[in-house]
Amino acid sequence: MTFKALLLASLLAVPGTGLAQTPPTAAATLPNAFAAPGSRPAAVPVSSPAAPAAETVVIDTQAEPTIRAIVAGAQAGAIDYTLFSDDLAAVLREQEAEAIPLLQGFGEIVSILPARQQNGANLLRVIFEHADTQWVIGFYDDGKIGVLQFRPTPITPAGVAPATDE
Repeated sequence: MTFKALLLASLLAVPGTGLAQTPPTAAATLPNAFAAPGSRPAAVPVSSPAAPAAETVVIDTQAEPTIRAIVAGAQAGAIDYTLFSDDLAAVLREQEAEAIPLLQGFGEIVSILPARQQNGANLLRVIFEHADTQWVIGFYDDGKIGVLQFRPTPITPAGVAPATDE
């Protein structure tokens, strides 16, 4: 299924995490943060998601349950803005009319595969019934979400999605 990328929020500076202030950018134009610098990740068929690598991938323990809560809320028709920093909540409110139907169209979450943590942000591959996506989520020290973004998992010319666990 083809769908357009949606930028849920610009990457905002998260104090103490090393995230740099980045101007708003369309999600589809972002470099593949899931690939190691200078390397090309191995390909994995989209129809059969790869099992997590034998190595333990360290991400923030609140990343997966928070993504599940965001998706569940959006699919029920209401985003819980108390999860977000005030700045990010304001940006999301502007995009809610587009984000909710998009997330509802993805179907149920099939699996969430942690990729890695980079500059204080957590990178995850979230596979839905009808979509394969990559998510970036970062938290402030108070537990509020300061960074949230998702995009379709890029598909290579061979028709397969790159692996997110390296």
